[in-house]
Amino acid sequence: MRCFIGIPLPGRVRKALVKAQDGFRHVDARMRLVKEPNLHITLHFLGGVDNVDKVDESLREVSFSSFKASLKNLSFFPKKSYIRVIHSPVKNGRQQVIELYDKVAEALSLDPEDRFTPHATLARVKFVKSTNALARACYDVRFEESFTVKSFNLYNSDLTPKGPVYEVISTYTPKDLKK
Repeated sequence: MRCFIGIPLPGRVRKALVKAQDGFRHVDARMRLVKEPNLHITLHFLGGVDNVDKVDESLREVSFSSFKASLKNLSFFPKKSYIRVIHSPVKNGRQQVIELYDKVAEALSLDPEDRFTPHATLARVKFVKSTNALARACYDVRFEESFTVKSFNLYNSDLTPKGPVYEVISTYTPKDLKK
């Protein structure tokens, strides 16, 4: 089973991100936009998992509290001259997302990335005629959407010819909401 761990986004935030996609979809590029139901903040990509029950059991031990966060504007990876991912970075709550990322890594005995950047991916770019035009289009999109992180999920990612289909396997809630 191909799995990842992520923070789900409220519907209004996902809708704002879809609207933000309109700001760059006109650029001459071959890219795959992330569909609205699939928008989330990835904590860890696990890849093929043989024992989902063991992962689930370990994630149930992660202790965290709900927190406020926001996604603000657009950016890209890895750099302006070579854009492969268009994303919206986490602005407020960035440190709490990093702490949750670290706790999940510890629970699953994963090696954390040196430079984890909390974000929601909006598009994966295969080819772009002008990286400057795409970068300008991204810079021109201005928004900020705030929300409360109330859970994180273990997802199954099923790859299909029409794109990935995500299914929630388990949801993990913070200690302050388990009353």
